[in-house]
Amino acid sequence: MNKYLKLSIIVSAFTMSFFLFSCKETEQMLTTVTDAQSFSKSFGSSGTEMITSSCNASDGGIILAGYTNSVGSGDFDVLVIKIDNSGNISWSFAYGGTGVDQANSIFPTTDGGYILTGNTTSGGADGNEMFTLKIDGSGNRQWSKFYRWDNDQFGTSVVETHDGYLLVGYSDLFVPGFNDIIVLHVNSSGQYVNVKHLGSDLNDFAYKIIPTQDLGFLIAGSTYGFGAPNGDALLLKLYGDYVPNWAYIYGGDGYDQLNDVIQNTSGNFLVCGLTQSFGLTHGDGFIFKTNSDGSISVSEFAPKTLGLSMNGFDQFLGIRQADNGSYFLTGFTSEGSGMLEMMIVHYYADGVFDFARTFGGASNEKGNTVLKKSDGSFIVSGFNESFSSGMQDAFSVKVKSDFSGCATQTNIGTPQGSVQTLTPLKVTPISYPANTNETVDLPMNQTPALMNTNTQCTQQ
Repeated sequence: MNKYLKLSIIVSAFTMSFFLFSCKETEQMLTTVTDAQSFSKSFGSSGTEMITSSCNASDGGIILAGYTNSVGSGDFDVLVIKIDNSGNISWSFAYGGTGVDQANSIFPTTDGGYILTGNTTSGGADGNEMFTLKIDGSGNRQWSKFYRWDNDQFGTSVVETHDGYLLVGYSDLFVPGFNDIIVLHVNSSGQYVNVKHLGSDLNDFAYKIIPTQDLGFLIAGSTYGFGAPNGDALLLKLYGDYVPNWAYIYGGDGYDQLNDVIQNTSGNFLVCGLTQSFGLTHGDGFIFKTNSDGSISVSEFAPKTLGLSMNGFDQFLGIRQADNGSYFLTGFTSEGSGMLEMMIVHYYADGVFDFARTFGGASNEKGNTVLKKSDGSFIVSGFNESFSSGMQDAFSVKVKSDFSGCATQTNIGTPQGSVQTLTPLKVTPISYPANTNETVDLPMNQTPALMNTNTQCTQQ
């Protein structure tokens, strides 16, 4: 499948968006906040705003990252908004050059700041480049770099390491017309250290990376090069020195993709995404648990699908574990209406379904990222069009620790779909030779991003 066709599949209103990544909440010492007020608020201006990733601020606030074309220097600029625990804006900035700059992931750093990655066309190359942007705790730009190869590269997720930062994404450097996974290691100043290109002779995509409890890393994504020809979900485990440890694919005859992954308190992995192999016809939310070695034990939390309408399309984009061991997810559903609705879903710790709810208005809304606060509440963020100042606004909803609050307007009830038995297939990705890379300073202007706040709901 051609990468441009693949991209159109991902961003279609009825399919998935991979710019959906949340940063780990436990990397900084966090100020304890109180589970006081639930809210639903949108933030925007005259154009389009989108939140793709979120993380906790050390003072108890919330950092939202994405992109905007309402303000800034180019076609789209990176957007970072800090809000407090009641949803009030503390500060907001746009960062960009003359082209398109989009943040797909943000992660808190040990110095109290944040590291971002995404894709840019502002570097002067013909196409997209991976970039890093470092800002301090007040949103001030410290440095920004991009990494020059031939062809297009997209950065999708970033984490901090003991010796810098680790970025993942994909690029079509080696097999013409097909993408492979990039694992890029840069130092604390953003300078290139080394890179690994992993994949198959067909399309391979990395959408999320997390640190693991054994000091390694886990990558979630999809691949067309192993198993079913329509594409399978992929987990790729790295050792602490960034060398591949193991890789498994999961899926059936249709397309399957993983968008988010967490490691729970027992050391197992919970993954979520999309399946077109199981459940209903068009596409279902997909969630399952693996052991720490990638194998699946069905004795607890057997693989689940969630489909809310025979004619609709559903997808999980983010997952977090609640204080009581259960799981809270976000994503979207079309329910056959053609319009997207933000979806929140809760499963008990043993995998028993609790509820699925939607929140939104007459137009499109989607939850791209979910963040757990120290008080046990959850912040779901993405975009909405129903309450926007312009074309589309950034959107955040706080759900209280008992799952009450603003995002309870519609309880969809018991989902249609079926539980499936999954058999992981161990695979060995091809490791392509490291390609010549150049680290280049990326000029990014920092502009105050004045956003209107539209409040849809507040509840004590």
